[in-house]
Amino acid sequence: MQKLVLFCERYGIALVPFCLILLACGLWPEMELLVPSLPDMKQAFDIHDAEIQQLLTVNFVGFILGVLIAGPLCDSLGRKRVLVVGAIAYLLASFMSVFVSNFSFMMLARFLQGFTMTGPLIAGGVLLLEATAGAKQVFWMSLSNSAVTFCMAAAPIVGSWINNGFGFRGNLWSIIFLGFIGVVPALFFVSESLPPEQRKPFRPALLVKGYLTLLRDWRFMCLSVPMCALAAAYWVYVGVSALYMVDYLGIPAAQFGRYQGPIVGCFSVVSLIASHLMQRFGLLRCLKVGTAFMYLGCLLLFGMSVFSHDAALWTTLCMMLFVGGMAPVCSLLFPYSMMHLPPDLQGNAQAMVQAIRLLFASAGTFFLGIVYSGPLLCVTSVLLVYLLVSTLFLWFGRSFLKEKAGSTPLMGGH
Repeated sequence: MQKLVLFCERYGIALVPFCLILLACGLWPEMELLVPSLPDMKQAFDIHDAEIQQLLTVNFVGFILGVLIAGPLCDSLGRKRVLVVGAIAYLLASFMSVFVSNFSFMMLARFLQGFTMTGPLIAGGVLLLEATAGAKQVFWMSLSNSAVTFCMAAAPIVGSWINNGFGFRGNLWSIIFLGFIGVVPALFFVSESLPPEQRKPFRPALLVKGYLTLLRDWRFMCLSVPMCALAAAYWVYVGVSALYMVDYLGIPAAQFGRYQGPIVGCFSVVSLIASHLMQRFGLLRCLKVGTAFMYLGCLLLFGMSVFSHDAALWTTLCMMLFVGGMAPVCSLLFPYSMMHLPPDLQGNAQAMVQAIRLLFASAGTFFLGIVYSGPLLCVTSVLLVYLLVSTLFLWFGRSFLKEKAGSTPLMGGH
């Protein structure tokens, strides 16, 4: 392993960013791997649509609670220690989910998965942000987004194949396998980035103070809420996509991935070229065009739902427009929302971003768990509300964005 490190250093290979991106790729797609198996899980546990939706809700709730602790722990104990402990706990929770036979214990396992995966995700995000500081940071963030979303695009297709051949427990095993692939390289090749003298003690008062500081930071909130709400809108759709396609429209479960994969694949491709588009056209123009595409896809989907035109192909095309427009927001805003913050707030800020995202997602899935009965109208209503909220915050935060192509956020003032 030391020889590999020396080889990478000699030839300028960015080993640490690649390991951290691989870590995110190993953890983020777990929901997409699980979603194709929800109809089978519903039958296996003899429960209703609303109850199976709660598997996603408890996972989101666990994530929210986890990030509120993981972020400050990163600033107190160090990034690497939180990554290691969280990764081991996540794998143990994933093993638990494979062997449970009671739905209540499955809910507990999903909660623990959401709670424990926050450690490696938050720590990995901070490490990536600190390892790529400089002019190429937007490139690495865009590459990370595109790599993660490529894996998320492939996950429904792979999940459908696995579920068709091995049942829903095969999907649960695949989550463990993917987790190992992501975790192991980060454990061996990523070093601590926060010196002991810059760490602050973990005290509830400081924890609350850090979050209150971020909530009062107008730049951080204006630029974080749009990317969080829009990502949550996509997750809300994903949560019901298998039930809508398979149970309501009657599409064979083995073909579900053909409709879900292109949606996230569109986001992945646009994310990959997002930094190039910003260099060529400027940040504000990219955001405006992306917002226009989101409104086009969302309003078309809303109109289809109002007139009860349920079609898998048209639903997929509309969602491709929506997530394609999301890409500039989710890929390009992140550095602008974070880099003015001091190092001792980076962990809290990563946690706050994930908490806001999961708060929107859990609210949406909880609402759908109550009202969803098959048609997509309630889902498109949530998407439209989240899009309006995102647009409002982005409008208020426009003064913090630079029009000049290729510009990067400055450290320092708010």
